[in-house]
Amino acid sequence: MEIDIQLLRFLVLFILGWFFWFQVWIPYRIDTYRQDLFALRDELFQLASDKNIPYNDPVYSDLRNFINGIIRFAHRVTFTRVFFGFLAQRLWPDSRFGEATENWLVKLDSIENKDTKELLFKLWMRVCFATGRQLLLISPIGLAAIGIIATIRLLREPILWLTNRINPMIKNITEQAIQSEAVLEATN
Repeated sequence: MEIDIQLLRFLVLFILGWFFWFQVWIPYRIDTYRQDLFALRDELFQLASDKNIPYNDPVYSDLRNFINGIIRFAHRVTFTRVFFGFLAQRLWPDSRFGEATENWLVKLDSIENKDTKELLFKLWMRVCFATGRQLLLISPIGLAAIGIIATIRLLREPILWLTNRINPMIKNITEQAIQSEAVLEATN
């Protein structure tokens, strides 16, 4: 009887977890991700207006199209798709992979105003970071990685402190053992 209750409890929690993950969390993350991208696109528009970048400039239009494409396909940005995309690229290399980014960076270098170039690059990086954050937060594997990394970061300082305290003790014990052994050998 007790096993039946535990099994029923597990099934209810599993169904609730599944419902929360697929019906609440993932749609929420996709909406938040799109909202972040809309804000970045608005910032790009404002940047073009403030820095007098023509709206038909290839750097501006390529970055805007890049953001628009991600907004359109935000629901398809998943850890699994990106992982298998990179894996497929490794197994069957395609020269077009990364070509758009390389072309955009070359176009970015053609901008003469260093401040404008830096602002556009930072905006592009923020789009990339938003995508990376989305990949981590929408995936159970990504969330587990965040948990492991956070734990390591939290424990790093205490572990370093502990190793700094233990290393001299181990060194002293080792030196004492070597000295004792040398004394024993000298007396024999």
